[in-house]
Amino acid sequence: MKNIWRKLGIIAAISAIIFLTAFAVQKQSEVTCWAMEIKLDVSAAEALITEKQLEKEITSIGTPIIGAHIDDINLSKIQAALNSNPLIKNPTVHKTVDGKLKISAEQRVPFVRIINADGESFLVDKDGVKMPTLSTKNPRLMLFTGRISESLDGTTLSLLEVNKELRASSLLDEIFQVATFLETSDFWSNQVEHVYVNEDKEFELVPRVGSHKILLGESANVEDKLNRLEVFYKETIGKQNWNKYTTLDLRFKDQVVCKEINY
Repeated sequence: MKNIWRKLGIIAAISAIIFLTAFAVQKQSEVTCWAMEIKLDVSAAEALITEKQLEKEITSIGTPIIGAHIDDINLSKIQAALNSNPLIKNPTVHKTVDGKLKISAEQRVPFVRIINADGESFLVDKDGVKMPTLSTKNPRLMLFTGRISESLDGTTLSLLEVNKELRASSLLDEIFQVATFLETSDFWSNQVEHVYVNEDKEFELVPRVGSHKILLGESANVEDKLNRLEVFYKETIGKQNWNKYTTLDLRFKDQVVCKEINY
């Protein structure tokens, strides 16, 4: 008899759970969305996109949000729009039981600016993802110009790591390697603001101080090359005329080859 009552109790509990779940689902379908809450993690020094701008972009895709039944909101469409925005990463979108639409994302942090051989300008963030330049806000970044064939496409550093054919035709990884060292060095981040890629796909640095140019060559061993030149600057050029040379060539192992101005 006890077993029968136990079984009946279990059946009743399961029935109650099913009823309450169905009731909750029905009530949820009747909930109206009354707020859109956007949280944008701004880790850059200057915001390239604001929460208000992101809200306007989401609203413009045409799916009903405020005033719509919470179950009728097209989360997939909103997620797709967020995923396609090149200024943000890791976007998420979900709805709450009390009728809120919650959206969160991280802002991409621009790292370098590239102007390619065709004059197209774009940014690359710290994850190696390309971003468009903006008409209103463009932060001061290390600039790469010259014979660069890169364009504003879907090529990223992570893609180059798994695609050897693409890596062979791209300079993005070398640009990133040079820019990373320049940024992490207090001396070179202050001394260089412009890098030129010549006809041989080699890097030339344009310093802020002095009328010379620095022939870096390929990006390989960039740290060793520039550490060598830093010593040369401090021990030699610092005691002479900064405008004495036209070029400082680092392409040869353990050397700084100088070409003087002919007066």
